[in-house]
Parts: sequence; structure tokens; C-alpha cells
Amino acid sequence: MKFRSKPYPKTWFEILLSLSILILLPVTFVFDIFFILPALHEPYSFWYYFNIVLAVFLNLNIEANMLAGMLIDTSVDYEQCQPPPEGDAARLEWRHCTTCDRLAPPRSWHCKLCDVCILRRDHHCNIVGSCVGHHTIRYFVCFVIQFTFGSVYSTIYHLYFMLSYNYTMVVIHLICGPFPLFELVTLNVFSWKLLALYSTCTAFRYYLPHVLHGTVRFDRGPKYDCGLAYNLRCVFGERMFLVLLSPFISSKLPTDGYSFQINPNHITAKSVMAV
Repeated sequence: MKFRSKPYPKTWFEILLSLSILILLPVTFVFDIFFILPALHEPYSFWYYFNIVLAVFLNLNIEANMLAGMLIDTSVDYEQCQPPPEGDAARLEWRHCTTCDRLAPPRSWHCKLCDVCILRRDHHCNIVGSCVGHHTIRYFVCFVIQFTFGSVYSTIYHLYFMLSYNYTMVVIHLICGPFPLFELVTLNVFSWKLLALYSTCTAFRYYLPHVLHGTVRFDRGPKYDCGLAYNLRCVFGERMFLVLLSPFISSKLPTDGYSFQINPNHITAKSVMAV
């Protein structure tokens, strides 16, 4: 595993997004643990401790997966890789990158912001300030899954807390006049949770088909769809049932990012069309 030489976000927009996640997540965690949780569960009860452990687990994993996406290098190593020799059918999958002036492996594309070719490139993620590619797609997908679950769970708890707190009076105060600081903070945190809920659910809905079908954003058709089990291993690695527990768990991918298994049905279909 290699690390990026410049792992920081490239634009002010990326810096703002990254800092928003890294700051607002701990703020939300503190608010939920010290204000919402004691109001809904008896302190030191089973559900009290369960929610604390779950919140700590989700927060640590979300931020660790985010940092892994920032730090890990998923670019093409042109010094180490060699394209297939002339006349080899596999060479047809490689294409010339005009920016790098090199033959780039299949499914790799050049990113203008990162200024490198990215292995199995999906997209440039503004949250982490780098591209999601072969070596980082696992961390990105885990980030989306855990952030989505955490947003749903936390928003439901927060909404239940607000209904229990009789927030009809809060709305009246909001319209007619001044109201206590606690209610203002509660509404602001809830607004952030709604925004996070919408964003993460949208991302989850968009990327779920890609994960299940073994594709990335720039793929066209079922060429790399080799069955559900293999597709999941291509994202999460051989220890795919453990990677959601921690981003520090090693999980080897079935390919090196320079060559890929192809759906045999896709090859057959192309042969038939050619005939």
C-alpha cells in the first residue's frame, strides 16, 4: 500500500467539505451522547450503553474511512507497470493518456485535479479531495454505508427527542420571538442531520447498483459483471465480511488494478454481434 505525496484537498470547496465532516461529526456525537441519550434512556441501562458503543463505533469508522480515502494512493504506477507486448489482445484494452503521454491500463482515467491517472477510476470525491479508485473504493463504500446508517439512526432518535420535548412551542418561539439557546442548537443540529441524511441516502442509492454489478462510473455495459460474490470481493476484498468492522483490517483484492476478469457472456455476445 502506497500513500499519496499530497494528501490534502485541492480547492477551497473541498477543504470546506472535509472540515465540515471532521468537525460536525464530533459535535453531533457530543450533542447526542450528553443531551439526547440521557433524555430518552435511563443512564447506565442496556440501551444507554448500546447507543454509546454504536455511536463511538460509527464515528470512528466514518472518519477513519474518510482519512484512508485521503491518504491512500490509487494512481497508476508507470514506473512499475508494463503494457502487454505488441500483438497481445490484452493491449487493445490499454489506451493512450494524452496528458501523461503513456499507455494507461483498462478502466483507468486521468484526473485533472489529482494530475495523475487513477486505477479503476470512479470519480473525484470532493469530501476527501482525491479520486475514488481501485485501492480506495472499499473505504469510500464503507464510508457511505456507515454514514447512511448513522444518519438514519441519529435522525430518528433526534426526531423522537424533539417530539417528546414538545417542539410545537419551539416553532412558535421561532416565528414569534426569542427562544432559549438550547432549542436553537437542537434545531441546527437536526438541520445538519437532515442534510447528511439526504446526501448519504442519495449516494447509497446511486452506488449500490455499481457495487452489486461490479462497475464503476465510467464503465459501460456488463463487461466486468462477473457475479455478485466476485463483484463484492472486487470492492471489499477477500475478507469482505470483516471490512465494515474496521478500515484497518487488511483485505486483499482479487485483481491488481491493471488487468480485470471479464464477464464471459459479454465476450460471447460481442463475438455473435461481430459475426
